[in-house]
Order: sequence, then C-alpha cells, then structure tokens
Amino acid sequence: MKRLLIVLLMTAGFCTVQAQQQRVVRVFSNGSEVHSFSTAGTNRLSFSGRQVLFSGRDSWAASIQSIDSLTFGWSAAEEEDTAAVDTAGGVRICWTPAGVVVTNPFAGAGIEVSDSNGHVSVTSTIDSADITFLLRGSSSNGSLAIATNRKLVLCFDGLSLSNPNGPALKVSDEKRAALHLVGASALSDGADNAGKGVVEARGKLTFQGNGTLQIAGTARHGIQSSKRITMHGGTIEVVSAPGDGLNCDDFVMYGGRVNSATDGDGIDGGNGIIDIRGGSVSVSCSGNDVKGIGCDSTLSISGGTVSASVSGSQSKAVKTKADFLLSGGSLSVEANGTVVLNGADPSYCTGVKVGGKVLVLGGLLTAVCSAANEGGRAVSCDGDYIQSGGEVALSTAGGGRTTVGSGTSCTDGIAPACLNVNGNSSISGGSLTCTSTGRGGRGIVCDGIMSIGTPGGNDLFPLIDIQTSGAPVNASSGGGGFPGGGSSDYWKGLPKGIKVEDSLFVRSGHIMSYCSQTSGDPTGEAIETKGFMLVDGGTIEANAYDDAINAGTGLTINGGRIWAYSRGNDGIDCNGTYTRINGGTVIAYGNEVGIDAGTDQGGLFSLDGGTIFSQGGTMGPWDSPTSHSQKYLLLGSGGGGGGGGGFPPGGGGGGSAVNPNNGFCVRNSNYSDIMLFKSNPVTGSGFETGTKPPGGGGGPGGGGNGSIAISTPRVTAGTYTLFTTITIDCGTPWHGLYSNGSCTASGGTSVTAQ
Repeated sequence: MKRLLIVLLMTAGFCTVQAQQQRVVRVFSNGSEVHSFSTAGTNRLSFSGRQVLFSGRDSWAASIQSIDSLTFGWSAAEEEDTAAVDTAGGVRICWTPAGVVVTNPFAGAGIEVSDSNGHVSVTSTIDSADITFLLRGSSSNGSLAIATNRKLVLCFDGLSLSNPNGPALKVSDEKRAALHLVGASALSDGADNAGKGVVEARGKLTFQGNGTLQIAGTARHGIQSSKRITMHGGTIEVVSAPGDGLNCDDFVMYGGRVNSATDGDGIDGGNGIIDIRGGSVSVSCSGNDVKGIGCDSTLSISGGTVSASVSGSQSKAVKTKADFLLSGGSLSVEANGTVVLNGADPSYCTGVKVGGKVLVLGGLLTAVCSAANEGGRAVSCDGDYIQSGGEVALSTAGGGRTTVGSGTSCTDGIAPACLNVNGNSSISGGSLTCTSTGRGGRGIVCDGIMSIGTPGGNDLFPLIDIQTSGAPVNASSGGGGFPGGGSSDYWKGLPKGIKVEDSLFVRSGHIMSYCSQTSGDPTGEAIETKGFMLVDGGTIEANAYDDAINAGTGLTINGGRIWAYSRGNDGIDCNGTYTRINGGTVIAYGNEVGIDAGTDQGGLFSLDGGTIFSQGGTMGPWDSPTSHSQKYLLLGSGGGGGGGGGFPPGGGGGGSAVNPNNGFCVRNSNYSDIMLFKSNPVTGSGFETGTKPPGGGGGPGGGGNGSIAISTPRVTAGTYTLFTTITIDCGTPWHGLYSNGSCTASGGTSVTAQ
C-alpha cells in the first residue's frame, strides 16, 4: 500500500508539470485499462480513506487497491500534429554541381536564406506556421541550418547531403519541424562532426509522407532531438552510427517505418516515453551495454510490428526504467550477447528488461536468448508481471555457470530464465510459452506470489507451457541419497519449470510444465513453490525427474485437475505442515512416492474429497492420510520388481497385481463402476493424453503391496471388486482416468475400503 501511494504521489506531480503538453493518463486494474483522462483536465490528486480522487474537469475516483498502475500517452491533439505541404508556394532550395539555387518568395518578409559553399542557413521570423521548404539536389559537402520562431515543414524530395564537419541538418530552435519524405533522400556526416548527430534538433521532429530518408552517422547519433520524435509515415533508414539511431526525449509512432543498425542504442527515448501504436520498427545494435529500444518512462506497444536485436555484452533489446505495456501489435526481440558479472551483481544480456511492471493485455511477444547468451533472461522485470491476454513466447538456449567455487564448495552462480520476476506474477489470460535448453535453465522464476487464472475461469486460458531440457549447472554425486548427494547447502543451479519463492495460487487455466532432464544429481522440479500452494481449479500437468510438484509450507487442493508425474522421485511432495485434498482430480506417479505429505516429519495429510489415483514405487503410493472423511482403496499385492527398461527410465513393475498399462476397473456391490483406468505411453513431449508409469513394467520403482491408492466420493465403507482383465467399451480418458466410461470385465478380487 505504501509503495502504491508513493507511486501515485509521484504521478500527481508529473501530471502537474506535463499538463501543458497534452498528455493523457491511462489507469490499469487487473492488467486491463479501465479509464483514461487528460492531464490538462485534472488539477488535483487527493486521497480519501481507501480511495484516490482525481479532481478537475475530468474528475474520477477509484479504490487504491484496485489500481495496478498509471501510464502516460499523448492526447488526440498531439497525435494529429501533422502538416500540409505547400510545394507551389514554399521556399525552394536545390543543391546542384554549380551551387545552391534558392527560390524564396518570403525574402524581405521574414525568411532569409544564405549560402556558403553549399552550407545553407535559414532564419525565419515570419509569423506564419508550417511554411514549406522544398529540399532537393545533392552535395558531398553541404548542410542546412535553420533558426525559426514558428513550426515549419521540410519536404525532402530526393535530397542528398553530406557534411564532413557537422550535422547535415540542424534546427536550432525549440519549434516542431515536420519532415515530409518524398522519394529517396540521404543525409550523412563525418568524423569531425562536433554536433549531436547527422540530424540535430532542439525541438520536436515529426516524420510523414511515403518516401525514405537514409542516415549514415560517423561521429555520434543518427537523428537527435531534444524533444519528441513522432512517426506518422515515411521510412527512416539509419545504416550506421557509433551512437544511437534515434535519440530523443519521447518517441511516438503511429505509422511509417524505422530501420536502424548502430553501435549504440537503436531508439533512445531518454527521460520520456516510447509509445508505438502502428508502423514497423526494426533495430539491430552491436555495442556493449546498449539497448535496442529504451526509455526511462513508460514503454508501450499497442500496434504495429516491432523487432529488436542486440549482440553486445549486458545489452538489452528492450529496456525501460518504468512500466512496459503490450496491448496489441507484435514485439520480437533477440538477445545474443552475454553476461557481465560485476562481482556479486551480474548484468545480463536480456530480451526485455523492465524496471517497473510488465502488463500484457494483448498482442504478441517473442523473446529469444541465443546459445551464446550465458545466464540470459528473455524477459526480466523488477516489479510485477501481469498478463490478461496476448501471446508470449520466450526461449533461452544459453546455459549458466558457477561464479564462486565449484562442486560442493560452490556458493554462487548464474542460471538462465525465460521469465524472471522480482515482484509478484498474475496471469489471468492469454498464453505464455517458455522453452529453456541450456544448463540450469528455468521457465518462470517469481520472487513473490504467483497467481494463475481467476475463480471460476476458463480451463483453457491462460495457457502456460513450460519445457526445460538442460542439465544442472553444478551438482555433486557424492554421498547421501536422492537428491543432492551428501551436501545440501551448496549452490546447484538446478533446472526448474516454474520456481516461486512465495506462494502459488492456481484458480483456472491450463499449466503444462515438463523438465526432460534424465540425469544429474540433483535434478530440477517441474513446479516448485517455497511457500504455500493452493489449487482451486484449472488443469495442471507436471512431468520431471525430481518432484513433479513441490510445495514448501503447505498444499491445499480444492478443485481442478492435476497430473503429476515424477520419473525419479515424488509425483507430489509437500515439505510443509499440511497436505489437504478436498476436491478436484489428482493423478500422481512417483518413482519413490506418488504423494509425499511428509507425515514422517510431522506433516498432516487430510483426505476429504476429490478423485485420486496415486502410484508409487519404492516407498508406496502415498503417505497414509492422518485424517480422512473420504475412504480410499489400496490396490495391488505381490513382491517388488527390478529395474525397468521402458521410457522414461525407472524401476520395473514387479509383482503387482495391478498394471495400469493393461487397465483396471473397480466396482461396488451394485455393479457400478467406481473407477475405470487405463494408461497410455508418455512420449518425449511429456504430455500425451494418458500415461505410462515410469519403468518397463507396471509401476515405478517396484510395484509391491499398496503400490496404487485410489479414492473418490463414491468410495464408502465396505468391500469392492477389482477387475484387472477388462475391455473398455466407451468413455473419455484424461491421463488414463476415464469419465462416462464403461467396460467389460471378468474375474475380480475383493478390496476393502480404508
């Protein structure tokens, strides 16, 4: 709360300062824009109880708790700041081999034009806005310098100027210059340019038209403006610059194209905003510690096509010190540099680096960290990550490494992550795909609370798909058992699907997390939370060599569907004080335990609802419930088995009387099916419909007595019949569990409810 109040107070001050610039404030709640108003129409911000009040012509009030963030844009008046071109009555300047030819209908009336061997100076004191200057011709040693008291139009119609000693174009007053592009034009400078760029302006620059302007910078920036650069049309091609392609204070784009290849930043919005609503942007930056597209204030994309690539160490393809908002269009970034360690504070080469919040409301975001990018982050934010729509696809191919010590003596290291969030995460809609192939790679890392879905929401969206395949960065195989060897306090750099430092809440949506690692001691988990995990709804599919799902302080399942498949450890492992299953559907496989509730360490396991299938190996199907209002059945008898040879590798099935690969059916005394189950193979994707228990036989790690436990609300006191020779007639399976199914069964053995 305190942090939010500070943000709002800072915002209030900003509104007061910027009101004359026609800004608008956009208010976001739960990741969606709920209101917008002009700063010019708001003269006061105040607090009353739990409400924030915006007073003035555009008065508005809202609950403080309901506001995620405030972002800034431009009003319609600013958006429409384009200029009409007067090609017939304007000033004409043409550079020719014989000299500069000037046609000035305003000579003696407020506009003076002078020429010094191709270097043209214009002084305008005329009291008329948007006088057109028609610029043509070519010079290898020429320039245009303008001093003006009013806005003007510069029409580039096949102009080519190169100034070895300064800017090719300089506008020295704080007045907007509209650059209307016709045909192909080119500007360049030389190494002796002591100015700020090939184009230098103290005022705003607006680009319009259908032509192309090529910029070749040798000394510093390509295009520099001390105020805003706005793109309405035309194409800017920055082919070289040791500094930034475009350097300004605010960059706003509604159309046109910007292509920039530089050593420095591609587009630097300075202290201002970057607001892209249309058009096309493509930037490529080769320098170290630079940004493809960046600013210190809000960076928003609501339309158009944007791409950015960086190849230098600790560079960022997109960077803002404030909030990043994606509500439409597409953003594609590549981070091909690498990390700079800086002692204990590594600076990563990152796809999208955000100092505030990330808000994804719509659009498409693709971020790729190449194999050369050690420890890279596809998206990293210091604040919260909020997604209510859109499509986000993130990948890292580079690995991590130890930075202090090695083996069991290692105390620190780096590991890559597709999405790294220092604050909280809320994903209520859209899709998020994370793929990490390097050593120690993580899909999602969240240092705060992570919330997925909405109460009663759609079980298809949000869609979260995580796949990791890299081995641990640092692991010891010496001593002890699984996992981790004899020492547990060294830095390991384990691959993880989803890693949450605080609590994890799942209310709807579809989560798939698959860690394909098959070796390494220890290995990573598909879903891990150090705090409490609550599942009220949605679908979770988790597959890992270590625990498929691991909860730190407690686990409660009230609804939804969970498939937790461990190829080497526990399907579901809770290290906290309690595990409560009150509803939902749970299918858990473990090479050791299907559901490990930690009862041997004093944990409580309560079973009061839901449909459960749990199969374990060396340590049985689950920890026996310490309390249960819902009955359960233990299936299987016979001795344990040896190692198996199926996929994935694991223990053999042994002598269990129940082999889920062949299927089984449990019926009550009224001949009604209590559970119908038949698993199918799990392939390399990890998420086939149906499952095959780890190992070549019928169960993970030896299926002895009690290797399978089942429970449903239909299991009450008494005796049931287990059929292991069945033919399924109909029904719909989900990971082997059939709904609305029926089968033909023969034989049968009695099983007593516990």
